[in-house]
Amino acid sequence: MAGNGVLSLLTTYSVPILLCLVVAHLLSNKLKSGLRDIPGPTLAAYTPLWRLYDVWKGQSQWTAIALHKQHGPLVRIAPNIVSVADPNEVSTIYNIKGDFTKSAFYPIQAITWKKKPQANLFNTRDEAEHRRQRKQVANAYTLESLLKMESAIDGCSKLFLSKMGGYADRGEAVNLGQWLQYYGKLPQTSGRARRVKILTATKPSMWSGS
Repeated sequence: MAGNGVLSLLTTYSVPILLCLVVAHLLSNKLKSGLRDIPGPTLAAYTPLWRLYDVWKGQSQWTAIALHKQHGPLVRIAPNIVSVADPNEVSTIYNIKGDFTKSAFYPIQAITWKKKPQANLFNTRDEAEHRRQRKQVANAYTLESLLKMESAIDGCSKLFLSKMGGYADRGEAVNLGQWLQYYGKLPQTSGRARRVKILTATKPSMWSGS
């Protein structure tokens, strides 16, 4: 009988109970320890829906800049997400001890092989795996190795600036983000002739090297 009474009570007051649970959840988000005093959009402290909508609009990068100008180096953009714009904190966040684990944003960037995601230096959240992979490529980034690539990089830089100068002389708009991506790939492209061909192409879309 008691069980039936509780069930009847829950059925009768299901809507108010549900509303109370939602309110309690939102308040627990807002009052999270260590985050409650960090400034930011009011709604963002209660629900991640504010951030979801901001990203959906496709202007989240501009929103972040505006928020940091308004609130300072720390901005709370979701109940458990803080945007940091303080160069002094880079060494704290990216220290070798791994105090700050990468967010769930990173694994979705993984490539797949035989329908299985493959961890790499960028997307892995496992610090041990990150260290293992980093050791495998460490020699390529020693000062000696980088100096050997300097001539190739200088040549690519000259070609890139020449191409940008052409756009400027003609008064044409240029997708700088797209060209910078190509420029970043150029030192990895074998042969100067191939690099020249890429940067002297009429349109960026003609680039198909890797």
